[in-house]
Amino acid sequence: MDELLQAFPELGRSMISDVFKSVDNDVTAAKEVLMDFATKDPSNDLLERMLTELEPFKELGRDVLVSTLRECEWDVDNAMLPLFNKLEKLRSEERAKTYEAERKARAQKAKLEANAFLRELFRALPEDKIQELLDANDGDVDATTDELFQYVATLDERAKKAEEEKDRQRNIENLVIRFGFSQEEVRDVLLQAGWDLGLAVPELVKREAENKISEFVILYPILSEEEIRSIAVLECYDMLKAQTTILMRVREKREELERQKREEEERLRRLEEALQKQKEDAERRALEEEEARNNAKLREEMEMRHREEEMKRKIEEEARLQLEAEERERKEREEKNRKTELEKALKAAQVLLLEQSIKITKEMVEANNKTAFQDDVRKLVKQELEDKMRQCDLPGLQQSNEVKVDRVELQESQKEEHKPDPVSDVEPVNKPDSDIVKLKLSPERVDFGKALNVEWEHSAEPTVRDWIALYADGKSGRDYVTYEWVSQRKGAISFSAPHTYGNYHVCYFTNGSYETYGVSNSVAVGPLYDFRAELNGNDIVVNVEPQTGTPCAQAWVAMYSSNSSGLGDYYTYQWVGDNKKLTFQVPKTASWNFKLFPHKTLNPVASCDVEVKGENKLSVSVEGNLIHVNYSVATLDPSRDKIWIGIYFCEEGNQRQFRRRKVIGEKEGIWTCKKMIHKGIYEARLFACGTYEVRERSAAINIDEGL
Repeated sequence: MDELLQAFPELGRSMISDVFKSVDNDVTAAKEVLMDFATKDPSNDLLERMLTELEPFKELGRDVLVSTLRECEWDVDNAMLPLFNKLEKLRSEERAKTYEAERKARAQKAKLEANAFLRELFRALPEDKIQELLDANDGDVDATTDELFQYVATLDERAKKAEEEKDRQRNIENLVIRFGFSQEEVRDVLLQAGWDLGLAVPELVKREAENKISEFVILYPILSEEEIRSIAVLECYDMLKAQTTILMRVREKREELERQKREEEERLRRLEEALQKQKEDAERRALEEEEARNNAKLREEMEMRHREEEMKRKIEEEARLQLEAEERERKEREEKNRKTELEKALKAAQVLLLEQSIKITKEMVEANNKTAFQDDVRKLVKQELEDKMRQCDLPGLQQSNEVKVDRVELQESQKEEHKPDPVSDVEPVNKPDSDIVKLKLSPERVDFGKALNVEWEHSAEPTVRDWIALYADGKSGRDYVTYEWVSQRKGAISFSAPHTYGNYHVCYFTNGSYETYGVSNSVAVGPLYDFRAELNGNDIVVNVEPQTGTPCAQAWVAMYSSNSSGLGDYYTYQWVGDNKKLTFQVPKTASWNFKLFPHKTLNPVASCDVEVKGENKLSVSVEGNLIHVNYSVATLDPSRDKIWIGIYFCEEGNQRQFRRRKVIGEKEGIWTCKKMIHKGIYEARLFACGTYEVRERSAAINIDEGL
């Protein structure tokens, strides 16, 4: 403002102030407008505002107001005094014209009355009057003369009173013209002063000053009535001097108000800056606290994921330990069986050595006996030796097909809880050598612990050491579940179904070896599940209803995303228990795969897929000093993908230069933040997974007025 006053001293302060306010305190724009004012008349809008300020002088007419403003170089304050003088002059001229007309009318009236009075006076003096008086006095001339003198004196007194009344009327008219009061007001003042002008004029001056003070109060509302009255008293009620002093005081008051206004604006600006800084600090602290909460939430998620991975590792470790324990038990059984077989072999060798010694002794003692007797003894010794060898159950012994074996004793021996490996010195091979034995395993599906029926038919003569073993599909050799010895060409046996879910078959081996004579069909062990999944709103419902048999007590269902690296890399899981339906919340759009595991192992028995589609949505709106960001995230998981939204200038290429930022933990919602300080075109951008890759953009919005 001071710069504009120095640059345009010829223009008035009020005009410069009006222009400065009209351009929103922009000094450059104000200079351009004031340059135009210095060279030409103001615009119509500005002229109308000036005329509005001069509303009390509208009696002078628009042309007089405009010409006076032009003479005062369009300074409203400077134009006040000449306009006031012109208004006073106009009002004085109007009052003078009015009262001159009234005076003439009253003079004409007085003249007519005087003429009438003279006519009446001359009518009183004619002979008729004299004759009347004479008649009244009975012709007494002296009495009539005295009465005539009295009559004339009366006429003179009336004339004097009339002259005094005329003088008073002229005084009233002059005072009315001088002070502008009505005749009644002037007459009242003169009556109160006893028609003494020396007393009446000061009273009229005071009354005129009071009226001027009232007009000044209306004309200059910036000053109080007491201030205007004190100025009038100081100037001895000289209202022209008082008006000049009032104008000076008005200018000082306006300058003081402008200075106070500038100081108040500066104080408000500083206060606003302090508040803005406090808000920014609060927002920064809120962001830091939110980031800390998000970090804590992330740590909790990582801990939960770590616990899940730990649980997976424990499950895998338990499965591994169980397998190792089973393997150790199997090896211990094999070692025990091997030792038992070795002890039997040693005993058999000792028996054989004893028998051979007996045989040799007998042959030497009976060397000279008859041939027939010798043959009988040889047969007897041979028969005893074979019986003892069969009792030892030596492995790999080729027994004669003519030897009869007690089937009951053989089956009883095979019902031991821990059976020895029927073959310990031959490399396991499950490849069928021929289709010598036909095998059938039934039923096609059986529950845990139920009977698996095996029927076989040998196309040749079996040995007493043939055996049938139960295998899980994919296993061979020593990895059998159980086995039974068989020695008949045709028959049937039963195995108890394992308590491990899967497909199983049986193999027929001959003569205590792994020489395979036949392989059966595969059957399923465990319940048959109706396993399917379908999308239900924001959830996926997985049906895990057993169709047959007893449900698996440790069954569980795992959820896999399309980018899972293996069976252990599941997204989440749920235990089946007694539930027939499991509900999984859809974390994001993807192709989801569900697998059913019957035990605490990573061996699935059923699988199904569900395709979830959707898209991210972002929109931005402005309401007052606030910005509302509506978001709906479909392709990301807020609990894992660390999603956040930033507000940027549309042309901003550096993703780190965001204007506002918010980490979100819900799939959809509204984020409300304070409007940006700077004008421009903005947009919202969606990010995730700790990167600056833009996942979604909103439509652009134009903020044409900052905070």
